[in-house]
Amino acid sequence: MLAASIAALRSYRRLKVVVSAGGGTRIVKTPLVFIGNNAYEVGFPEMGSRTRLNKGCLGLITLKTKGFAGLSKAAFRLAAGRLDGAADIETMQLPELEIRSSRRRLRIARDGEVGFMKPPLRFRSLHKALRVIVPANNR
Repeated sequence: MLAASIAALRSYRRLKVVVSAGGGTRIVKTPLVFIGNNAYEVGFPEMGSRTRLNKGCLGLITLKTKGFAGLSKAAFRLAAGRLDGAADIETMQLPELEIRSSRRRLRIARDGEVGFMKPPLRFRSLHKALRVIVPANNR
């Protein structure tokens, strides 16, 4: 999330996206939309960690900053470990969601690889879909 925030700060462009989830739809204006498997911690020192990996939901994080100055302030607060969740970010936990935009394509990062995709983008958590086998002595 820190790397994505820095990239957003370097090439600031505010997105206007429509997020549809849980039967509701809302317009979000943000420089960054982050979607991950399960809910991510957004405060220090836990930034980027997750308390659970098997909850069966997606974690949605959007920055609420307005303008380049607001994004810069949020980035400095993040670096200083003083990110204000109420003022700087919005988080949600959802089983699935859809992102729509009037842009023909959206720049995305997927597992560290940057590319472009055409909206709408649909995301869904498949609870317990990945089976992991570990040695008995590691349980």
